[in-house]
Amino acid sequence: MLYWLFSQQLPFFSDTSAAVNSAHRIEDIAAAITGAPISYDWGPWRGMSRQGVDLIQSCLVREEAGRIGAAEALSHPWLREHVDVAQLLHMA
Repeated sequence: MLYWLFSQQLPFFSDTSAAVNSAHRIEDIAAAITGAPISYDWGPWRGMSRQGVDLIQSCLVREEAGRIGAAEALSHPWLREHVDVAQLLHMA
């Protein structure tokens, strides 16, 4: 979700224009989710800090054991710098 909020694209497609429109079959989407490289070298990612990209990359690790959880994401230095986490948690 964070990747999409920053880029307005799904993270699983390397072509930011045609790939989303051409992946109509569930098999195509599943293959992209499990195997397509995730690019951070275009558009909004070029201007994002290394810590911001690190947060997104940490959330998108395909293997669950290596992916950060919600509590870890809320403690990430980039999120702490840009979001009032205490207020966010109070709203939940």
